[in-house]
Amino acid sequence: SPATQSQSPPLFNRLFRHYGLTCHYLRFQDPDLIRILRLANEIDLKGMSVTIPFKKEIFSSLTDVEAHAVAIGAVNTVVWCGRRQFGYNTDWIGIREPLSEHRGEKAVILGAGGAAAAAVYALLSLDMDIMILNRTVEKAALLGERFGCSYGPPSAFDKINPDVVVNATSIGMEPELKSPLQKHQLRSTMTVFDLVYTPPETPLLRIARNTGCKTIPGTEMFVRQAAAQFRHFTGIAAPLELVRSAMP
Repeated sequence: SPATQSQSPPLFNRLFRHYGLTCHYLRFQDPDLIRILRLANEIDLKGMSVTIPFKKEIFSSLTDVEAHAVAIGAVNTVVWCGRRQFGYNTDWIGIREPLSEHRGEKAVILGAGGAAAAAVYALLSLDMDIMILNRTVEKAALLGERFGCSYGPPSAFDKINPDVVVNATSIGMEPELKSPLQKHQLRSTMTVFDLVYTPPETPLLRIARNTGCKTIPGTEMFVRQAAAQFRHFTGIAAPLELVRSAMP
């Protein structure tokens, strides 16, 4: 809630058709998670993608949660099997894979919510030196202390000169078409990864590209986390090229 902006239904339904599966993917949008889960049980749902604001709330409704999701504190994928409900997190995979060549570098993560937690977890697995910056410093402190990372306010960015910048805020998502950083704050040596994928080129990515930075759009995270979800749902490891071609 909201879910109407999600690109998942056309993506997954194209993949289902490609593999000849008699499955259908649709949206549930409701501010009450209990109502959504009640409906899921009534129609015997087999899998679900979980979005804002339910990625933490869903924990109490699951019988089994993988270690990655527990560490991140968020579930974005649920699979029903018999009387058991399994929870997974594929967001961190979508963040880690595009940055796999940046092991050991210095990184700044903008934001301190669920996406930021997945980003911290992903970057720690690449042995990165991480600083979390957030407008509400108390939230950055909670996340930083949880994972053993540095933290501070957005104004601290100019003193860091990171190799990698990950935007894990909603700034830049339609209709809030703004950038969390300005052109003078970026260097051509930086790699800028914006987890926002609607629009495909956010104001931050446009500024970064014009500065000469390497840019990674949120669609790369979306494609990779969706491929991992599809594997959980169906057991099929769809090639990334196929998943990318199924994007609306």
